[in-house]
Amino acid sequence: MHWIAGAAVGGTAHHRTSLAQTDFVSLRKVVIDPLTPGGTKLYACDQSSIRVIDTRLDRCELLVGGDWTGMKDGGEPKFNGISDMLITADGRTLLITDTSNNRIRSVDIMSRSARTVCGTGGVILSWPPWAAQTDGPGAEAVLYRPEQLAFDETDFSTRESQIYFTARDRIIKYNFNQSMALLALEYVR
Repeated sequence: MHWIAGAAVGGTAHHRTSLAQTDFVSLRKVVIDPLTPGGTKLYACDQSSIRVIDTRLDRCELLVGGDWTGMKDGGEPKFNGISDMLITADGRTLLITDTSNNRIRSVDIMSRSARTVCGTGGVILSWPPWAAQTDGPGAEAVLYRPEQLAFDETDFSTRESQIYFTARDRIIKYNFNQSMALLALEYVR
């Protein structure tokens, strides 16, 4: 075992460059860049940010997000409660569960921008809240606190792919094609 990052004291300083001085706020997931030899480039997410870690250069930098939670797509995106993250086989896209925003979102690594893939993000006022989840096209599907992700295919450009994610006590399947346009959202029963 070898400690490589995290200041062990916690905090909100997301912009430090040394791995030993990097503070994470509720670190959730680390994924390895599939294109980097030896696994020296990692992506780490905590509640409101995703950072790039280069273990070879002893460096950490903010990719997207920051110290403050929120919801914003496009450039300089905001997140609220990232729970899980996966990377595509081509190393270009991160897929995340933005749990407190009730959305599944993708992050384009090169442009440092995000977009909502699935979920309205609306506040659910019914009780129980998870009963309000509804199938439908990505912009119409109502999700309640999506958390864990799984791919059946991590290269979106090669064929029609599916992701599975948990939302409360349900497993949900999301189908999309090469352009990542939604084909269907259904509960796995």
